[in-house]
Amino acid sequence: MKILTIGDSWIDCQWPVIMGVTAPFRQGVRGSTAHQWATDYNSMLSKAIATEASSVIISLLGNDAISAASDGNVTLKEIIDGVSNLAKVVNAIKREQTIVLLYADPFCGKDPRATIGVKMINSAIKLACGGLDVDFADTGDCLTSDHFDGKDIHPNKDGQVAIAAMMTKILQIEAGKVAL
Repeated sequence: MKILTIGDSWIDCQWPVIMGVTAPFRQGVRGSTAHQWATDYNSMLSKAIATEASSVIISLLGNDAISAASDGNVTLKEIIDGVSNLAKVVNAIKREQTIVLLYADPFCGKDPRATIGVKMINSAIKLACGGLDVDFADTGDCLTSDHFDGKDIHPNKDGQVAIAAMMTKILQIEAGKVAL
């Protein structure tokens, strides 16, 4: 099974490596947005489309949300643009099995703004994928407060292992045995 991973820093981390996904198939770009992917910035989307893989795992919209919220005012246009851009990427990159990540609350309920923000982002992701044949991988189902340091939005090493285990189960593969 060839697995392609695309998107933001939640993809450009260690869990794909733990699963055995090799560099040409790990196409995460830290800080990237659904807008950048949808507009083929630096040929990111073109490269991903050209990569032969039976499965794709996508993580996007977190950075779009952070950017939209940076001025303290998320507009309807920013929400619609984010949803539209993610839908465009998912439609363009769909494979036999398409998995879209949902984010876990990195502060595990200790910051109400983050809790609400993550719920809103995940709702927007589901809206963007509405009607598309995708599976959602809710990282909130496998990550706990032990998987975050309370400062960073990214899971720690144990969190990376937990995500790899969840993905391995979803993909029904043996850990570290991704065929290329």
